[in-house]
Amino acid sequence: MRANLEFNLPEDEDLFLTAINSVKIEYVIVNTLEWLRQKDKYQSVDTIEIREIREYIHDELSRYNIDL
Repeated sequence: MRANLEFNLPEDEDLFLTAINSVKIEYVIVNTLEWLRQKDKYQSVDTIEIREIREYIHDELSRYNIDL
């Protein structure tokens, strides 16, 4: 099976960037869920500050060169 995506650039640039970054965004989500799971399981953390989650997500996005 083959799929071809076509974009009219520059007007479809946002859609294009979403398409090419989708796998990286999936990694960020999976990594964030794993990070939260580890905090829950190994550090017995019942609550976590929103600021800490936000910082972690921003660090992950930066790690994969994703600019939202």
